[in-house]
Amino acid sequence: MPTIVLSNRVLTAAGVFAPAALVIEGGVITDILPQDVARSAWPQAPVDDLGDHWLTPAMVDGHTHVALHALRGVLSGDSTRGNVVEDLFYRFESGLDAAEVRAFARMGAWEALLHGTGCVFDHYFHAPAVAEALVEVGLTGVVAPTLQDLGGPFAHASDEGLADVERLDSPSWAERGIVAALGPHAMDTVSRELWRQIADVAQRRELPVHVHVAQSLEEVQRVSGRHGHSPVQELLATGVLDAAPRALLVHMIYADGADLAALRGGRALLGHCPHSAFVLGHPARVDRWRDLPWLVGSDCAASNDAMDVRGELRVVHGLAAWASAGSAAYTRFAGGDSLGGGEAWRERGRIRAAAPELLEPASLLGRVTTTPGTFHPRQLTGTLAPGALANLAVWDAEHPVFWPALDPLRAIVLGNASAALLHVMTRGEWRGERGRFAQSLRRSELYRAHREEASQRLHQRLQRLGLQLAPLGQG
Repeated sequence: MPTIVLSNRVLTAAGVFAPAALVIEGGVITDILPQDVARSAWPQAPVDDLGDHWLTPAMVDGHTHVALHALRGVLSGDSTRGNVVEDLFYRFESGLDAAEVRAFARMGAWEALLHGTGCVFDHYFHAPAVAEALVEVGLTGVVAPTLQDLGGPFAHASDEGLADVERLDSPSWAERGIVAALGPHAMDTVSRELWRQIADVAQRRELPVHVHVAQSLEEVQRVSGRHGHSPVQELLATGVLDAAPRALLVHMIYADGADLAALRGGRALLGHCPHSAFVLGHPARVDRWRDLPWLVGSDCAASNDAMDVRGELRVVHGLAAWASAGSAAYTRFAGGDSLGGGEAWRERGRIRAAAPELLEPASLLGRVTTTPGTFHPRQLTGTLAPGALANLAVWDAEHPVFWPALDPLRAIVLGNASAALLHVMTRGEWRGERGRFAQSLRRSELYRAHREEASQRLHQRLQRLGLQLAPLGQG
């Protein structure tokens, strides 16, 4: 017997809200019908009538490391001047065990759920522990064990990482909403031999690849020194883009026009993490990613201070403004050339005209729903369609953050929508209590137990490493 979820305001593929009934069975949407048709077809089925509340897909965070939630707040002042990943994250991660990863990952998963995220693309060490954490909290995920052999805290464990890929690529995990991907760390930390193994597994098991590319100057310099070309050109040389059904290339901050041209028409999906890039360096100019599909991710609370991937869309929406403010013309204006101000304004207009999708709410929402949700060949999410995971978000249309609700889609995409989140469903199960969604999760015994364990393990790890961070609050 299926469950029927009704709403008078269901987000359709056309980007408008209309009455509909979702038929849900086994954690999957099996049909979308007119409300009267659904009721007639299954008169005995339980019905959840949402009335006039807005119903959308739950968000999909296209790139994150939920276990790095443990380092939220550590990046400030001088700590962000160098290569944070190598100078700080590697030190923290060295010797991490599965129990620690599982404890820290739960906390990242809790926050993601509280912001309406139903699925995350995670890339980390001890990946089965990450997967267990997601399932315990109630999230679904595309989990990629981090693979490295030329550098990094787990350079010695690439064989174990590859074995984890095969462990996660199983029907039992898929039934719990978890599918596997291959997670080479970056172009400067993975050898040609390891790339060969990754390509072999990707082709044999039809698994996508999820990798950081052109994320730092050090990466560019090392790859150029070893191979005489850019990280993107090195990725192309490995053959993995031909072997894998899809490949997610994250950050791409130092990818030039020739790199982007070489990827067009292929299997690559690019990943943009704007808030994190502001902290760690500078964000990529996604307006130049024309004719290339791309998604948005949070990266991690360590570099973002939040796990609200929908909240990232406000930064993307403002790209024309911040990019033109950094132009040579604006610099001339700031130096006293009054004509530079007009040229900077015209540059803003040129960016907006060249990339109108950055201004359209439906297109922006797609970066955290349908685009990532259709990435994996064995999992469909981020959409309200037959065959998709029943990952849903319910929004209070009468909440003050939406009033006067003249454009519901824009309000959800660019407003402070998390405050109006009434309920989230993942894999066909409602999480928490409707109307007290955040409070019910935070006050649950499960959350309290997870938080206590994570706090204890983080305190012990910091003591062992001699890292002095801000005191852990009781919350």
